[in-house]
Amino acid sequence: MNLMKAIGPMIRTGMKAIGQQATAKLFDYWTALHDSIKWTGDEELERQKELGEFLEQRFGGVCFGSARPMVEDFIKAASGIKGCPGLDQWTYQDLKLVVSCKAAATMIWNAMGLWEELGCTPTVLQHLRLVFIPKDGA
Repeated sequence: MNLMKAIGPMIRTGMKAIGQQATAKLFDYWTALHDSIKWTGDEELERQKELGEFLEQRFGGVCFGSARPMVEDFIKAASGIKGCPGLDQWTYQDLKLVVSCKAAATMIWNAMGLWEELGCTPTVLQHLRLVFIPKDGA
């Protein structure tokens, strides 16, 4: 087997693509592969089932096909936020105000769903890191 053919989209020796360029190449490859598959809805569900069964047999206990939380879960979680502003300088009062309007919360929740579905994280969020710092009494 020719290793260079087998790795498909992987970056080959001599190419200077790194970081975001390499990620873009992989994204383009997988998008083209996805777009080339012409399954019906039923065929896609069958392939998902087969993949889930394979992963379960091979690795055991793999969670496959879990559902995204509902907007109500987002509203409840955002309503309970306490503490000081993050790098975006949004206070918990700001967040509570936004999610107090279900239409606004739904719009934000749906936008975040598109980020997940399309794999397109807004540039401003790409370089952030979430760090949980335990506090006394929490």
